[in-house]
Amino acid sequence: MRAQPNFINDLPPALKKICDAIIENADKHAGDTVELLSLLQCLEDLHEWLREGYYMESLPTTRHELYEILQKMEQAGNFPQLPRVQLRSLLDRVCDLPEES
Repeated sequence: MRAQPNFINDLPPALKKICDAIIENADKHAGDTVELLSLLQCLEDLHEWLREGYYMESLPTTRHELYEILQKMEQAGNFPQLPRVQLRSLLDRVCDLPEES
């Protein structure tokens, strides 16, 4: 059993519970490449599903909303790790946002 990653301690309880379950599953299958690969594939599929559904739907629809979100993220110090392709599509979307009057 490996030590839990440090970031888990800073998560809200509901997310911590999910991470604990994932870590428990990884510990249970330590050394089993096929099972660990299956876990990684599941997490990757879940990540894509969340990103393409909930996350993309939650993106701002105006430049003002985008500014507010970026301000909150900067203050919290937690910019997400976005793959380049996703960052490009986010920037393309932002460039298409209407100006607020």
